[in-house]
Amino acid sequence: MALPTAVGFARQGSLLSVQGVSSIGPATSGSVAVLTSTGANTAIAFQTAQVNVTSASAGTIISLNDGATGVPFFEATAVGCYPVNFGENGIRLTTDTGLFLKVSSAEATVSVTAKGFKVV
Repeated sequence: MALPTAVGFARQGSLLSVQGVSSIGPATSGSVAVLTSTGANTAIAFQTAQVNVTSASAGTIISLNDGATGVPFFEATAVGCYPVNFGENGIRLTTDTGLFLKVSSAEATVSVTAKGFKVV
């Protein structure tokens, strides 16, 4: 079951920090938003994430993507705790989209905590 995404915002200097938490549980596959763009013509620079895979069947692919169907920045195929770090500047996601957790099979349980900042 996909749980609701929680997104928080906090201003750091001149940047608007964005944080998100999302998860996909057993009997659910597909994509859920982790970090999302805030307003028209804005983008998120994705900096870090912690991906926790507590169960995954053989052949399951877990990924963090630019948009619901976009380019994957990270992939895992096994149970584990995976830190993802793109540094202080991060990687800019496509304008008006966000960072999505995608699971290829309903046989996985995954949670993600991620942060970045709004790009003006």
